[in-house]
Amino acid sequence: MVPLLSLAQDAGLEPKPAVAAAYPLKLLANPATNSFHFELHDLMTIQASGEVATKIRAAYGTTPPGQVVTLVLDGIALNSLPYEFAQDAGTSELFVTFSLSRDSTNDANRRAWNDLLAKQLDYEIKPAVFLKVGNDIAQRVDSGTAQVGFSINDVLFIRSVAFCAIMMMMLLFGLLVLSDMLRDADTTFYSLGKSQMAFWGVLVFVSVVAVLLVTGTLERIPTQTLGLLGISGVTGLGAIIIGGAGSGSGVRKLRLEFVALKANKSRTAVEDARLKELKALLTPRNFIRDICDDGNGPSFHRVQVVLWTVLLGGVFLNSVAQVLSMPEFPESLLLLMGISNATYLGFKIPEKIANP
Repeated sequence: MVPLLSLAQDAGLEPKPAVAAAYPLKLLANPATNSFHFELHDLMTIQASGEVATKIRAAYGTTPPGQVVTLVLDGIALNSLPYEFAQDAGTSELFVTFSLSRDSTNDANRRAWNDLLAKQLDYEIKPAVFLKVGNDIAQRVDSGTAQVGFSINDVLFIRSVAFCAIMMMMLLFGLLVLSDMLRDADTTFYSLGKSQMAFWGVLVFVSVVAVLLVTGTLERIPTQTLGLLGISGVTGLGAIIIGGAGSGSGVRKLRLEFVALKANKSRTAVEDARLKELKALLTPRNFIRDICDDGNGPSFHRVQVVLWTVLLGGVFLNSVAQVLSMPEFPESLLLLMGISNATYLGFKIPEKIANP
């Protein structure tokens, strides 16, 4: 096999005419599996002959690199796929080899893969294969009697899901049980602002790791996701400022006071009452109740923040699980999230006054 470029530069070499195949485009078996089943990162080679091969040669010198041919699977043009040309010396047949790779930094390539993977739920596609030369209409590629299959590497996918599930459980367990990071410094109750910030931080981190394990590349984080992280970060910071400065210092002071009072065997009635109050404050509470309760029961401004966070989190996870890509939320949805969080912070000020 020799590169087409070397043939094109050798003016003295003319390919010998060959009998055109019954079908101008023919799909070759996957050399990795010796079958017509392909996975991400595999090589897919198409043999072109006759008029199609002639068109590819003509477009080779006039079309920008990377746009001479385009692989089309199930009606989805996989733009910006890396490919190479080659041909056997002395023949007119041409071989186009595509690398089935996903480039998260290339918008056209990433969105094409998103559209393709969104067509199924079990990571197994039986696609029709087409080849497009330049701006011509895509032509069907023949695979004989074999059915073409495409899937994500099952072993990598299972490993990534298991790894990320364990990691998420460990992180959430550590946040909720082993530390005070999600609690208000002065009340020891779980903070809605801090919880939302931790939720999006853990979700994005686990998603990046999952895509990395499956595709071998770092996932591009869309600006909308960065916007969500920014909104949750500002909300968490605002909750800390409104709730009181000194991250965790209020809790430590309450615990030290509790230990000192409990060690005092000659407590007064006032000190006994204070000890009971501290015990109630330091006793672990229900997480859902804390983030939805403003001190007088569940409040609408808190509940709506929780509902929007859970809804967008579900959409986010579904996108990563189905198409291995973080979703691009509409700007209006981010604006709605920002308004909802700003409303929560606005109502938190009178909550602080009512529950100093």
